[in-house]
Amino acid sequence: MTTESMFENLSLVEKSAVSLDNVEEDYVLDVAAQRGNGEYIAATSSNHTIRLFSRSNLANVGVIEGHSDTISGISWGKTEPHLLYSSSKDKTIRCWDTRTKLSKEVQKFRGSTETENMFTCIDINADDRVLCSGQEADKEENAFILFWYI
Repeated sequence: MTTESMFENLSLVEKSAVSLDNVEEDYVLDVAAQRGNGEYIAATSSNHTIRLFSRSNLANVGVIEGHSDTISGISWGKTEPHLLYSSSKDKTIRCWDTRTKLSKEVQKFRGSTETENMFTCIDINADDRVLCSGQEADKEENAFILFWYI
């Protein structure tokens, strides 16, 4: 089979509009796709938001707002694929449920009084029971890794 014959059999299934206009001065910091056949791709922006895009056509389907500083990491739930976890330099970790309105997190996590530094990364274990995040070093050069059993 030639390359030309392969292309002759292709047909357009779906299309999406993309604008090349520069409407905002923000940029992408991190990208995470839902596992398997998940429907969303999440991208963090320098304006402290998370944008959700359709995995099938990359159309913008929503914006998550809630953090007040740079979002340092995002991670989708493994067994609960509708849950998106985000860590931020605003010293919070938030859990967002894509089945609900995106205007409010469903859970918020903070460090203890001893570990009130900025969160620099995040991940959730394979069964969505243990949340882990790293923190920046403090003035005494102590860096922490925090775990929450959820």
